[in-house]
Amino acid sequence: MKKIALALLLFLLPASWSLAAEPPRPAPSPVERAVDAITLKPNWDRIELTTPSINGRPDIKSTQYSLTLWYKPEAKVTSEAEVEADTKLIARAVLAELVRQGRNPAEERIRLFVYGRQQTRGGETGGQVVRTFGNAMYDFNRDRLGFAPRYHQWR
Repeated sequence: MKKIALALLLFLLPASWSLAAEPPRPAPSPVERAVDAITLKPNWDRIELTTPSINGRPDIKSTQYSLTLWYKPEAKVTSEAEVEADTKLIARAVLAELVRQGRNPAEERIRLFVYGRQQTRGGETGGQVVRTFGNAMYDFNRDRLGFAPRYHQWR
């Protein structure tokens, strides 16, 4: 009987250790919350947060944010106006979430960039290439969003 109890204890003990060893998940950053709340449009693949992080999580006190809107490889991106509207929509959602958290993007000199990109086939060797259409950026000096189109696409 003692052997069975000891075997059962040794069997269950490592399982409880693994549960206790898992660190608690930190709350999402304001940028992650803003991105999670955005409904992807049909031609969007994903929104990727490329901001430098601490332990794999975006720094809550960061003043620089960089995001990439990835269009689906098969999507037909028809105009710069479409990319401008899409990237500014994401930038406005991020700025709104920062303000909701009590931050002042202009005063804190927040740098925010949202790039519009697409991975497609078509490289010289048939591999994947990345097309950059342009990017929205927040100008903290004027407290407004701007857009820089990508004029020099390789043809």
